[in-house]
Order: sequence, then C-alpha cells, then structure tokens
Amino acid sequence: MFFFHFTRGHAHLTIQYMTPLLAFNLTSDMFDILVSLVLAISLIFDLSGSGKLKRYFTRMVLFNIAMTICDIPDWLPQGTFDPAFQRMVLLVGTTFYYVFFFLLMGSFFFYECEYVSSVVVIPKRVRRTMSLFTFLCCVLVIVTAPFGLSVYITADNHFERGALYPIMFTLYIIQDLLCFYIPLKSYAHMRTKELVFIFVYALIPIVALVFQALFRGYALENIATTLALLLAYINVQTELSFKNQQEQAEKLTHVLVESIEAKDQYTKGHSARVAKYTQEIAYRMGYSTQQLRDIYLIALLHDVGKMGIPDAIINKNGRLTDAEMRVIRKHPLIGATILRQFPNFVDGARYHHERYDGKGYPEGLAGHKIPECARIIAVADSYDAMTSNRSYRAIMPQQDVRREIIRGMGTQFDPRIADIMVDIIDEDKDYQNRQQMDEKSDLYI
Repeated sequence: MFFFHFTRGHAHLTIQYMTPLLAFNLTSDMFDILVSLVLAISLIFDLSGSGKLKRYFTRMVLFNIAMTICDIPDWLPQGTFDPAFQRMVLLVGTTFYYVFFFLLMGSFFFYECEYVSSVVVIPKRVRRTMSLFTFLCCVLVIVTAPFGLSVYITADNHFERGALYPIMFTLYIIQDLLCFYIPLKSYAHMRTKELVFIFVYALIPIVALVFQALFRGYALENIATTLALLLAYINVQTELSFKNQQEQAEKLTHVLVESIEAKDQYTKGHSARVAKYTQEIAYRMGYSTQQLRDIYLIALLHDVGKMGIPDAIINKNGRLTDAEMRVIRKHPLIGATILRQFPNFVDGARYHHERYDGKGYPEGLAGHKIPECARIIAVADSYDAMTSNRSYRAIMPQQDVRREIIRGMGTQFDPRIADIMVDIIDEDKDYQNRQQMDEKSDLYI
C-alpha cells in the first residue's frame, strides 16, 4: 500500500504492506463511510415528512459519520506526520470517537421513544435521565483522555487503554442496556417485527463492544453501529410504506362509514365513537399496536349491514314494532355478507349483537364462542347507545350508564370487558365520553 510521509515540508512516497488488522479496520471504515453517506442522501428523499423520527435518525447517521472520520487517523502509519503532531491528532480523534459513540446511542434511545410514541408515553424523567447520563459520559471522556486516564497514545503512536477505561467500558454497556427499557416498556403493544428490530439494534453494539474488549485493536463499534443504522433504515422504510397503505384503507373505511351514517340522523358519529371505545378497551387488555389499528377498523365497520335496512325503519321516531325489529336484526348478517371479501372484518359486523349468556342474535353464541373483538364491540356499542341521543330517549346520566353496564356483566357482556368499561367510566369524572365529544376518534391510529 502506498503512503505519503510529510517531514519538515517534504513529501516522501513509501510502500508499506498492510497487516491483517490494518486491512480489516481500513475496510471497515470505508464500508462505514459509504453506507453512512448513502443513508444521509436517502434521508433527504425517502424519509421526508416523518417528523421527529427522521430528525433522530438523521442525528444517528451524522454521529456515525463523525465516528468514522475520527477513526481516520488510525489508518496513518508511523511517521506520516511529525510524531508529536500525529500523536495529538490520534488523541483528539480517539477522544471524540467515543464522544460521538455515546451521542449516537443516546440518539437511538430518543429514536426508540418516538418510534413507540403512538402506543406508550415514555416519562419525561426517563428521557431526562438518558440525556444527563449521555452528557456525563461525554464529559468524562473529554476530561480524562488528555491525561491518559481513559485512553492514551503511546510514544510509537499506538492506542492504549488507560486506568479508567474499564469504567468507560462499563458506561458503554449501561447506556446500551438503557435502550432496552423502551421495548420492555411497550412490548405488549408492539408487533413482533418491531420488537425484534429494537432488540437487535440495541444488542449489536453490545456484542461489538464485548468482542472488541476480547480482541484488542479491531474497530468493531463503527461497523456494528453502521449495520444497526442500515437495519433501522430498512425497518423505517417498511413501516412508512405500511403506514401509507393503512392510511389509504382507513380513509376508504371512513368514507364507507359516512355513507352508512348518512341514512340515520340519530347515529351520526356512532361508528367512530364505538371504534374509539373499542380501541381504548383493547389497549387496556394489552393489544399490540397493529391489533389496536385492526380492531379500530373492525369496530368502525360493525354497522355496515344497516346499508341494507330500509330508511323508514332506520329513521323511525319512537320504538320499533316486532316486525321492524326482525328486519333490523338482519343487519349483522347483511354486514357479514358485505364484508365477506375481507375476512378479518367479518366477525365484528356479524357477532356484535351476540350476548355472553347466549341469548343474542343472529346465531345465539355464548361466552368465549363469541369472537373477542365482537365481545368488546358489544360493550362499546351499548355504552355509546346509552350516552347518545336516540329517537326514543335522550342521553342517559353517567351513573345510570354505569349501573346498566354492571347489571349486564355475565349476561349481556363479557364480565372482564365490562369491568374495563366501568373503569373507563369511573375515570371520566366530567362525563366527556358522550356523543358531542367524538371529534378525537383515532387515539392509536
């Protein structure tokens, strides 16, 4: 390999064979620079509009590039520059290499916080703790490195670990382990794919650090963080594509629901409110992010069968006759027929009028033979019916609604689900969950 040596203003071309260690580190750094630059360019075009997620990911990429730049002086052989100057360059590069590593892992923590923000709120004190911890780690490196306490450069310009390096290494591991707090906090509400991504991303730097501690000289942190960033980028791209498709499906679903509710002057907003209550109950039951999105759409379409019911019955003032009730009780089967091409949505429409004691319709299913989504919708549907204006009565007082839900436990409703609904009612001190309070119907979408 060719190297230029600079001595007192004169350049000398010499040839030096690379050792396997130097070859590995040089190849690793070239790979890091190439991938990081590709990711940086892709950020401009591919992640536009993704808000805070993009901002934190951009920081991670920039810190990774900075780490690689700080590692460049390690490529230079002994005597490339004046020994004292080269030693100073190596020390500065090594010091800020570790500073940027701490900053990168801190940024990943906040990236995780934003990634799971739709299902879990990470307390501010946890965020502040990570910020403070990252800051103190950076200060420790900057303060100790010049005195050779954490890292130092030998007379022949080789990197060595100082007396405090074990402490710094321990801080690396602690900071990385803190990143596992997010998936552990939100695992119940995340898809398996999302959990695997976060765990693998946090695990890669730990594995690299352990190997680097065992095999001195090999720069594994850079390539580990670069591979982790590449994994994160692929995951974000997949999530954005999936989210865009889902948003389109949701828009079409809302259009369909609006056309249904245009038939009934008394139930405008009913489907959206039922979907909101259903989703809140499911959240408290531990549903994952994707399950919450799915059940929201299932509940939104639970009354799609009313499209096949005559307007005269739908909008009749007063109570329905027995004959009219027989007609309106057909809407679950009509809904199931309409949604037959979408199997995941059928159960909500078909079974939301079944009762836990088996006295419901259309099939008279009982207990857990009723699909869980339908059991949840049944509670949410009844709650909204009691807290909304109807042609035959006004909104019921909150305590009356609570009593009706309790009275229906084990007969009309699944006791576990009804109990969750009672908790929601008890938390709603100002009776906000009423017909006029339906403008925010997509809490977890």
